[in-house]
Parts: sequence; C-alpha cells; structure tokens
Amino acid sequence: MTEETDIQKIREKKMREAYAKMQQQAEMERQMNAVAITYLEPAAYERLGNVKLSTPGVYQQVINILATYGKQMKRKLTEEELLSLLREILPKKETKIYIKRKGGDYGEYKR
Repeated sequence: MTEETDIQKIREKKMREAYAKMQQQAEMERQMNAVAITYLEPAAYERLGNVKLSTPGVYQQVINILATYGKQMKRKLTEEELLSLLREILPKKETKIYIKRKGGDYGEYKR
C-alpha cells in the first residue's frame, strides 16, 4: 500500500510541476504578445505572427529587440520597418550551384 501511495504522490508532484510550467509559458507568451501589440502596427504584428510559426528563434529575437528599444520609439513599427529589421537578423544565405554531368566530365559545356 505505501508503495502505491508513494507512486501516486510522485505522479501528483510531476503533474503540479508540469501545470506550473505550462502556466509560466502561457504567461510569458502573453507578455511577448503584449510587447508585439504595443510596438507594432497591425500589419507588422500579423507578419511577426507568420515569422513565429516559421522561425521561432527569430521571433524571440525581434521580441527581445522590441522590449529593449521599444520605449525609445516614438511610434509603432510599420511592416516595412519590421521587414528591414528581419533582414538584419536573418542570416545571409549564399547559394552555390554545382552541375555534375554524366561521365564525371566537369569541363566545358558542349552542345
């Protein structure tokens, strides 16, 4: 009997910890949304929502920047300004194309 009650207590403790963690994450999400709504125009806020779905790390960086410098801004950021900020944050991708021909010939292209 005591073993069953010990297991039940452990389960209850883990459930309380998981619930507390969920509440903490929900509160943090509400705070991030409040920051975004405060410092972004509606179109920019919508675009940031799309960024959040595709690249959550970039979303977090933008929210951190808004939280840090938001009080210095005299107006809300437009969508174009948000795009400019995103271009600065996103890593530059360099595209290279390699063409491999049949027979291992890497010489000139012959017609």
